[in-house]
Amino acid sequence: MRVLKGNPGKRAIRDDEPHPAPGRPSCPAWLDREAKAEWRRIVPDLDAMGVLTRVDRSALAAYCTTWSRWRDAEEKLQKFGPVLKPTASGYLPQSPFVALARTYLEEMTRLMREFGLTPASRTRIEALPVRNEEDEEEAFLKGPDAWAAYTKARDAHQSDTEDDLTDVTRDESVSRSPPKNCNSY
Repeated sequence: MRVLKGNPGKRAIRDDEPHPAPGRPSCPAWLDREAKAEWRRIVPDLDAMGVLTRVDRSALAAYCTTWSRWRDAEEKLQKFGPVLKPTASGYLPQSPFVALARTYLEEMTRLMREFGLTPASRTRIEALPVRNEEDEEEAFLKGPDAWAAYTKARDAHQSDTEDDLTDVTRDESVSRSPPKNCNSY
């Protein structure tokens, strides 16, 4: 992207950046119910944005776990309130859930930035190009000549993208199916 935009930040363009395989990581079985629900909600969006790779499993699990804990702390704050019963001297101590909710929110926000889940962070990330499945299906249905032309153009584009832009292209073998283990509790 920086090659196309003229490298406005003037930082050196690295040719040695790692390029993990794109795709949806599997959902860890040990996530709690709320974390799995968040995984199921967010993974399709991250995949559609082109920012998800299979090696992102740990970071995504950390985000989902933190989200679950933040939600739990917020629910307890709603139930019990932000302050405890007054002491004998009249002092109103703060509920420990206030500090927990704040800590989890800060951590969750930091992890959200890693995946481009905040408006500002979306402007700073580079997404993987998403292949157009409709074009692929149309070319296949039109016959062998159209399919050959399509695959030749696709392969040439992928080669140009990798060579000229040092960008990552979507692996054609990546499954678009839902992540495993998150459909059960």
